[in-house]
Amino acid sequence: MKILKAKNKIEGCETLIAEVDKLEFGHSSIDAPGFVKLYNSIGEKMNWPLILKDGILRYGNKRLTYAKMLGYTHIEVINVENDEELERVRVITCWKRV
Repeated sequence: MKILKAKNKIEGCETLIAEVDKLEFGHSSIDAPGFVKLYNSIGEKMNWPLILKDGILRYGNKRLTYAKMLGYTHIEVINVENDEELERVRVITCWKRV
């Protein structure tokens, strides 16, 4: 088992381990410059776990792509159950809306 772990934990959320092959890509597209930047920034750990809402990937498409490309079998995730918690987590992880 090869797990891509996160450097940081999100307070109030349990970090879970998900099988990479069972995760579907989320709602957004992946931009090439953003992926290259991410690829160069991940050493042995990504900064934050992937964020799922009700088991569906909401944030982390590039990290999931990275994990799949490099042969990771598992990845750290958190799962939130409502929009308020999703927004709280988005603010903590500094994801910026365009």
